[in-house]
Amino acid sequence: VSGYRNMFDGQFSGDISQPDLEAIFTNQIHLSVQNGSVIVHRSADECSDIVVYRYLDRDSETFGLKMERIDHVLVQDEKSAFELTKSYLLGAQIRGIQHISIRIGIDNLPLKTSLLSAGFENLGSKSMLRYGSCVDQSLPQTPDGVTVGPLQSQDLKSLPSLVGRNIEINRFSRDPHLDETKVPLIYEEWFQSLAKTQPKHIYVARITNSSDSNLQDNAIGIAACSIGIALYGELDLGHLRPGFVGLFAVDPAFRGRGIGNALLKTATTDLLASG
Repeated sequence: VSGYRNMFDGQFSGDISQPDLEAIFTNQIHLSVQNGSVIVHRSADECSDIVVYRYLDRDSETFGLKMERIDHVLVQDEKSAFELTKSYLLGAQIRGIQHISIRIGIDNLPLKTSLLSAGFENLGSKSMLRYGSCVDQSLPQTPDGVTVGPLQSQDLKSLPSLVGRNIEINRFSRDPHLDETKVPLIYEEWFQSLAKTQPKHIYVARITNSSDSNLQDNAIGIAACSIGIALYGELDLGHLRPGFVGLFAVDPAFRGRGIGNALLKTATTDLLASG
């Protein structure tokens, strides 16, 4: 459980009680054991190290390659990490998996070393920022000529392409075996899913004062949020009402004007007002 807690540093951290954390962890292990997606290594001192992984249906369908993601590697030492990783990779090869991504603590240097030794490449990091550190309160609420407001029906046509065009480095673009033209599709579909399930928590920046009629009312930025989400597919932490800004993009032609900051201000203000 202590290793599992590290996964939430910077996201929930102390907001999650020890009993809640144990319930989430136990639930995931039970589900993963039932579908055969856990590898356990028991050392001589009877300490157990585990790898938890999952098959990625939608990603596999999009790219036409079998994909998995390692959600957790909880180990006692580097030797155990190496042995566990090798065992997982052998099983993945037998299952025909062609693309694997992994989520680990960015400060776990021994585990990174063992993963590189086992054959992983292009290790990157992903940051989770908590509210309070991500908004510049000194900037104006919205820049001149721009408004930030709720999702509108006409946005459903233009925003998927805006989201897709603004995808930069990610776990798909790092794999040279994947068709890079399909990478935006993953994020466009994610937006469309959020637009159906939680449309009132999608905020759009649009031009409202332009001499160019072709630009007037154009959507140039988006912040799509979720409230009370099931955390990484596990037990719902709805009683904590976590707010999560999942999709966030500003058209490159309009960056550097405070539009992204205005989107975050609006989104976080609404999330906090929602409890």
